[in-house]
Amino acid sequence: MALITFDLDGVLQRNPFNTGVFPHISKALASAYSLQFPDTSADQVAKNVVNLVRAEFRRRQEAGDWVGTYDWDGICNRVARDLAYTGEPIDVAPLVRHYCTPDHIYAYAGAHECLAALQAAGHTLKALTNGFAAYQDPVLEALGLRQFFVDVLTPDRCGTAKPFADFFAWAGSLPALHVGDTLAHDLLGARRAGFVGVWLPPKLPEELATLSPRERTHHARLQAYIDERLRYEQTWYHPLPAPDECQPHYVVRDLSEVPGVVADWVARGCRTDG
Repeated sequence: MALITFDLDGVLQRNPFNTGVFPHISKALASAYSLQFPDTSADQVAKNVVNLVRAEFRRRQEAGDWVGTYDWDGICNRVARDLAYTGEPIDVAPLVRHYCTPDHIYAYAGAHECLAALQAAGHTLKALTNGFAAYQDPVLEALGLRQFFVDVLTPDRCGTAKPFADFFAWAGSLPALHVGDTLAHDLLGARRAGFVGVWLPPKLPEELATLSPRERTHHARLQAYIDERLRYEQTWYHPLPAPDECQPHYVVRDLSEVPGVVADWVARGCRTDG
């Protein structure tokens, strides 16, 4: 039938980085940080180490190192060297596997049902994620989501990343539809690549909730919400697109609406307009 691609984190699953992996790394680097800044409180040390990791992430973005931006091993070990850390090298993949527990990861409501319905309808499903394979595969397997995808495309496997069209091109030929939560990466990249873009925002404004996924794209409230989300995404993504570069073709409230969106898109001839 059709090619359907999904972002992972924030769309289908929650990963263990914020609650498990990063706190673990921060604790490992805390002693090295405290030697350089001995008057810093323990709570502030943990926050400052995370901020150093985040700053290295942003530095790589601004340098155009689009694969290295998502290499958390490289990022964390660079921060460790800057802090004169003398412990064992940081190895992120085992930490991800260690924290793949219900306390740290979960599938979003309706994820399995959505993917199963699309698979049963004969669609080809692929994951398009900026998380490295070693960080995403354990989470997908632990949550029982890997079975639905014929491929998981990542920056380390493809040599590029969202929002660049060549990353989307790795998924296959058009027509294709992509479901994602970020404007700066998912929606911008989908439009650049000629994919239909389906936006699953973190929280849909109440004024849009009763409308259909297509009707929402024409509502005046949507543009204000896009502007609001782009201001938030500015803290993580660089450079930001203009609002008209990341307009969605559909806006969904949750994953339960995605199969209906795909059916509507197919019935309309897999069009990318309107």
